[in-house]
Amino acid sequence: MDSGDNIWKAFVTQLVKHSLSSPELHIAYYEMWNEPGLKRNWTGTPGQLVTMAKDAYAIIHALDPNAKLIGPTASTANQYGVHYLPDYYLAGGANAQDVVGLHAYLYSGSSFATSPAGITTTITELQKLMATYGISNKPIWFTEGNWNGDGSGIFTDAQKAAYLAQEYMMIWGSGAVSRYYWYAWDARVGNLWNPTSGLNQAGTAFDLLTHWLIGSTHTVNPCSVSSDGTWTCALTLSSGYPGQIIWNPGISKTITVDAAFATYETLTTSSVHSIANHQVTIGALPVLIVGTQTVQ
Repeated sequence: MDSGDNIWKAFVTQLVKHSLSSPELHIAYYEMWNEPGLKRNWTGTPGQLVTMAKDAYAIIHALDPNAKLIGPTASTANQYGVHYLPDYYLAGGANAQDVVGLHAYLYSGSSFATSPAGITTTITELQKLMATYGISNKPIWFTEGNWNGDGSGIFTDAQKAAYLAQEYMMIWGSGAVSRYYWYAWDARVGNLWNPTSGLNQAGTAFDLLTHWLIGSTHTVNPCSVSSDGTWTCALTLSSGYPGQIIWNPGISKTITVDAAFATYETLTTSSVHSIANHQVTIGALPVLIVGTQTVQ
């Protein structure tokens, strides 16, 4: 990087101008840098990246006021903490962004976590960091994540589906994250689909979960966790009927539900099942129970 950062500024300027010249390929969001905490991606200092981010932020907003800059997306490669961003913000980078970006990979020590539970701690720690630097009003996006970033085979297909659904529900329930981009639809790792067999179990769970959540509404803090680890998230479905999404990551059990709930759905098929004797079996893969009367 030269002393005036001129090469970088010229590159960003031409990139934005090229975007503006192509209505079909107009860039609405720019991401500053991918996982700068990893040496293979960035070998400079946080201060150098801050200089580049401030220049990019100024150029993008001057040339295309409607475009947004996502901050550098850390890999969260320390256990449930916020990786790289504390040093980056300390160097002055907190305000040179419109969106706070982060990746949703979770670790336990030096290995990938087998549970997505740490995502709630990651969100809390990120919110604390943002509050420290006065940027709590900025939206949070997880621009990448899956159950196992390096692709080693530690999950069964059923565990992958459960991990995906649980993590999305925890993020949804936090109310703090505006977007989460799963990595990736047909990639080597985290894949939900392949051209030979179509959707796999995780892809089916993703598809059905979107039907549960899109168009739904919920109160602040819609999820609760019981003493045995059972999660219950309340919502009003797009149909207007009340629902609860329930799972337990550690055990399978039969629960008794309120008489107001008459049917349940799973993330394996789109079938709707009647609830018999007010009892439903739950486990690691979330289940949706649906009420009989619309919410007024």
